[in-house]
Amino acid sequence: KYKPNKADYITYSYIFKNKLINKKIKITKDLMRLIGYYLAEGHITKSIHQTGFTFNVNETKYSDNCRTLLRRLTKRHISERKPNGGSLQLIIHSKEWYYFLDTFCGKGARNKKLPDFVWRLPKKYFLELLKTYIRGDGYKNSRTILVIKSVLISPSLFKYLTETNK
Repeated sequence: KYKPNKADYITYSYIFKNKLINKKIKITKDLMRLIGYYLAEGHITKSIHQTGFTFNVNETKYSDNCRTLLRRLTKRHISERKPNGGSLQLIIHSKEWYYFLDTFCGKGARNKKLPDFVWRLPKKYFLELLKTYIRGDGYKNSRTILVIKSVLISPSLFKYLTETNK
């Protein structure tokens, strides 16, 4: 059974109230699932340090799963919005998570990427990320063939998802 070692923590820094904050986050399957949701459904906004995930209102299983992951990992209050009749947004405000996602996963659809650390993890961790990414941008057709249908405009994310032999 895989057990994270010292190298299986992510470290990064950010400024909070004029102080340098050094963070260390353990790499877990939950973290990989949250990253998958971010790559498919997420956005970040620097001015208010917002991290959000937008789901179709009928995707309650996935939005509930994302909400659970956010609670477990971030320990932050989760706001819910319905910007229109067909979507649900889960939102947290946190410098820590804004900078984590910006540093490792990129910001904006064109700049999203897989974090570099995924390549040193066991395959099952990558598959957790891929599973939640597909929940956002994939479906099964009538012949039970998995289809990833995505407006994937990030060249680096497309490259990683299509060329990996994990």
